[in-house]
Amino acid sequence: MRPLVLLASLLFLPAPSAAQSLETKQPFASAVIEFLESVPGLFGDEGVRLRTSVDAMETGLVRWDAAVRSYSTSVLGRLPGMQPPVEAAMRVALGAVQLERGRVDDALREFDAASQLAPDRADIHLFRALAYQAAGKIPAAADAERRSWNIDPDDPARTYLFLRDARASALERERAFLRVAAAVEARVRQRDSARITPFIHLSLLDDNPIGDPVFAPVRYGGAFADLAAGRYENAIVRFRAAIGGDPLMADRAMQFETFRQGAAALRDGDLGGAIRALVAAVQVAPESSEAHRILAHAYWFDEQPAKAAEHLRDAIRLNPADERARIALADVLADTKDFDLVERTLRETLAVMPASGAAHWRLGRLYQVLKRDVDARREFERALASDPVSGADRLLAAIARWHARELNGAAAVDACRHWIDQAPNDPAAHNELGTALRTITSDDEALIAFLIAAVIDPHDAAARRTLRRGGIGVSACR
Repeated sequence: MRPLVLLASLLFLPAPSAAQSLETKQPFASAVIEFLESVPGLFGDEGVRLRTSVDAMETGLVRWDAAVRSYSTSVLGRLPGMQPPVEAAMRVALGAVQLERGRVDDALREFDAASQLAPDRADIHLFRALAYQAAGKIPAAADAERRSWNIDPDDPARTYLFLRDARASALERERAFLRVAAAVEARVRQRDSARITPFIHLSLLDDNPIGDPVFAPVRYGGAFADLAAGRYENAIVRFRAAIGGDPLMADRAMQFETFRQGAAALRDGDLGGAIRALVAAVQVAPESSEAHRILAHAYWFDEQPAKAAEHLRDAIRLNPADERARIALADVLADTKDFDLVERTLRETLAVMPASGAAHWRLGRLYQVLKRDVDARREFERALASDPVSGADRLLAAIARWHARELNGAAAVDACRHWIDQAPNDPAAHNELGTALRTITSDDEALIAFLIAAVIDPHDAAARRTLRRGGIGVSACR
C-alpha cells in the first residue's frame, strides 16, 4: 500500500506548483500507512509509533492545506486577463488539487467555471462527473459523463461511463457500442498493446491488488471512517482519543524493563531472549493482558502453539475487549487445524464486538475451507459492511462469484457493479459483470462489459473468448 496521487498523472498541469500541491498529500498518506503498519501490535512496542504516526498525520495535513492555499492564491491571482483556454486549464488544475484534498464543492466550482470557458474540452466534463459523484449527485454526474462522451465519442472509457446512464436512447447505445467495438479491434490488432488504466479512481491510498484485506480495529473504526470520507481533521482527533485507551499505550506492562526488553528481542527475531524476558514480565505483572499477549506471540513465532493459546486466553480473560488477542487466538488455532475451536473463538469475538471486520473475514475464510459457501458469503458481506481499509474489491469479487454459483444473477450483478466502483481498471470485474448480466438476459449490457475488459487488457483471454463467440473482433482476436 502506498500514497496515491492520481489526478496529477492525468492532467497536463500548467504550472509545476500544481503538481507540487498534489504531491504534498504524500507525507500525510505515508503517516496513515505507518499507522496501519503499527496498529496490529505484533511486538508490543508500537504504542509510541502509533502516537508518532498521528503527529505526522497532523503535520502532513497542515502542510498539505498550506500548499493547497498557496496554489489557489497563485492561480486566482493570475487569472485576470488570461485567454479563456488558458484560464480553463488553470481552473481544471486548481479543481484537481481541491478534489484530491476532498474539497468537493471548491473543486466543482472550478470545474464548472472551466466548462463555461472551454465547453468543448471532454476532460473537464469528466472531472465534473468525478466531483459530482464524490458529492453524491449521481444524476448530475451522469449528465456530465454524457457531455464528455458527446464531445469525444471515440474514447472507450467515456463511452462506457455514458452507457451506464439508463436514459441513453437505443440509437445512442448502438452508436456507442460500435465505437467501443472499434476500439477493441484497434487495441487487439496492436501486438504490443499493454494493459491500460483508463478510469479514474479517487483514493487516499493505492490499494494493494494482492494480499488479504485490511480492517481497522474496532477501537479505531470511527477514525478510519472519517479518513475514508475525507474528514481528515476529525480523523486525527479520533485517532488521538482512541490511542489514549489502547493497551499498547495504557497497559502497565509498558512500565517494566523486562517487557520492553522482550518486545525489543521479539522485533529483532531473538525468540529465545524474547520468551525469557516476557516470561519475567508476566511474573512481575501477571494482571497485564499485554504481557500475556506478546508472550503468546513469542511462543507462536517459536512454533509453540499450545503455550501461545494459553497466554492468549489469559490476555482475553484479563481484557475481554482485546480484539488483537481474540484475533490472534483464532489464527493460532487455525494453524493447528482445530476448526471447531476457531469457529467458537470467532463467534465469541463477534458476540463481544460485532463490528470486527477482521473476525467476520476470518470466519468467512473458515467457512470457505469447510465448504459452507452460503455462510462464507454472509460473513464476507458482514466484513464488507465494516468498510475495510483496503481489499473491498477482493471481498466483492468473492461475493459476486458466490451469488453467481447460487444462480442469483441480480445479486451477482449488483456485487460486480460495486466491485467495479472499487477497481474500475480490473478487467476481471468487467468480465464477471458481463457473465452475470447474461444470466439475467441483459446481453447488450453484457457485451459492453466484455468489450471494456478487452479495451483495458487486449490480451485478456476471458474477454477475447466471449467476444469471438459473439462475433465481435473476430479477425483481431484470433
